[in-house]
Amino acid sequence: QVLLIYSGEEYLEAIDVTRIILLGVPAMSLFKVTNPLYLANGRQRLYCWILVVSVFANIIMNLISIPFFGINGAAMASVVSFSVCGIAFYGFYVKEYKIKWYEPLVFKPRDFQQIVQILSKNK
Repeated sequence: QVLLIYSGEEYLEAIDVTRIILLGVPAMSLFKVTNPLYLANGRQRLYCWILVVSVFANIIMNLISIPFFGINGAAMASVVSFSVCGIAFYGFYVKEYKIKWYEPLVFKPRDFQQIVQILSKNK
């Protein structure tokens, strides 16, 4: 329904592709949150290599999945490459900062307090 509202009936054929691509959002979120840290800390080589591996994963998965699944195969390949990218960045982050893998994913009361404090300063 959202696709219909925002884009119109002519885009309804893309609903399956959209649903598949949405599966990659959590992994890409891991990338989007951690990647600025690598760039800010001068880790451009690691950043580049992870992206290269992700691109190759996308190419290989496209070659495998498109002949069988067409456009949905391309969407699946994208989800795989998003996952490779996000999990790799997150894995290096957890390893480098010596934290448990689940710690950054769990919202703590202290986090909420800090957000409230920041928002109250901006008023």
